[in-house]
Amino acid sequence: MSRYAARRDRGLLLGSGVSILLAGAVAAAVLGFRASLPEGAATERAVLGAVPVFLLLGLVLTVALAPRGYRLRPAAVEVERPLSPVKIPVGQIRAAGLVPEGGLGRCMRLFGVGGAFGYYGRYWSSRIGSFRLYATSRRGLVHVVTQGGSFVLSPEQPERFLDELRGLAPSVVEPAAFEPGPRAWRPTRHVPLALAVVLVLLIGGAMAGSWVFAPCSVRVDDGAVVIERRHGSEARIPLASIARVRLLTRADFPGWRRVSGVALGPVNYGHFRSRLLGAFELYAWRTGPYVLLETTRGRVVITPDDPESFVTEVRSLLEPTGTGGAG
Repeated sequence: MSRYAARRDRGLLLGSGVSILLAGAVAAAVLGFRASLPEGAATERAVLGAVPVFLLLGLVLTVALAPRGYRLRPAAVEVERPLSPVKIPVGQIRAAGLVPEGGLGRCMRLFGVGGAFGYYGRYWSSRIGSFRLYATSRRGLVHVVTQGGSFVLSPEQPERFLDELRGLAPSVVEPAAFEPGPRAWRPTRHVPLALAVVLVLLIGGAMAGSWVFAPCSVRVDDGAVVIERRHGSEARIPLASIARVRLLTRADFPGWRRVSGVALGPVNYGHFRSRLLGAFELYAWRTGPYVLLETTRGRVVITPDDPESFVTEVRSLLEPTGTGGAG
C-alpha cells in the first residue's frame, strides 16, 4: 500500500483564500445589517442570524469533501477525504495514463467545486466526455478509465503512481490517445468574472435587503408609535416608554455617524451616534425634518411626513401622564 500526496497549486490556494474572504465579508455584512433591525423584528433577526451559520457549514463541507491524498491498495485506488472517501476498484480499471497539457480541452463543471479547497465533482470535457474529478492541481493529472466511467486525479509523482497501478493490474492499458491543443484546462481562468458576478450579487442583494426593511411611514396607533417598513415587521415604541418628544434643529445635527445599519441617500436606519445626541436609533425615509423620541430604551429619531402634527399628537397623548414636555 502506497500513499501519494495531493499537492495544491497556486490557483487552488488563491481560490480557497478568496472563498474564505467572501464568506467572511458576507457574514459580517449580514450580521451588521441584523444589528440594525429593531428588537421587535424577531423573525428577520432569526433568518439573518442563520446566514453566517450556513456559510460556515458550507465552508466546512467544502473542506471535508476536498481530496487530501491518494492511496493505492491491492483492491482499490482510494481518494482520501475527511468525509466520504472515494474508492475505485482496481478490478474495474481498464486504462490509465497521464493527461498531457491541454489534454482535456474545453472543460465544464456540471456539479462540484472548482477552486475552493479542491477541484472535485462531476465535469465534462470536450476530449473525454463526462468524468469525475478529484484533484488539487491543474497539472500532473492522471486519467483512469473504469467500467463505470472516467476519473481524473492529481497524485504527486504521477508517473510513479501509474507504474505502481499497472503493477497491481497488469491488464491496464493506455487510454485512447489525447489530442493536445492550445486550450489547456484552467478552472481559474474565469475567476475575475466570477468575482465580479459575486460582488454584483452581494451589492444587489444588500440593496434589495435594504429596500425591503426600509422604514416608510410612522403612525400613532393602539398605544404605540408604529414605524412601518416596506416589508417585514413593524417597529413599535409603546407610548408608555416615551418620556419626551421634540423637533430636532440644525444645532442637533453635527457629527452624526452610522454605527451599524443602512445609509442609502435619504433612507437611513439602524444605530447611529452624534456628538450632541449620543447613541440613538434612526428611522429616516426622507431628509428631515427629524423628530426625537426619548424613551426608556434610548433615543429614537424618525422623519414623520408632518412632523409638527406628529409631535402635537404624541404630546397630547403623553400629557395626561405628566410627560411630553418639549425638553
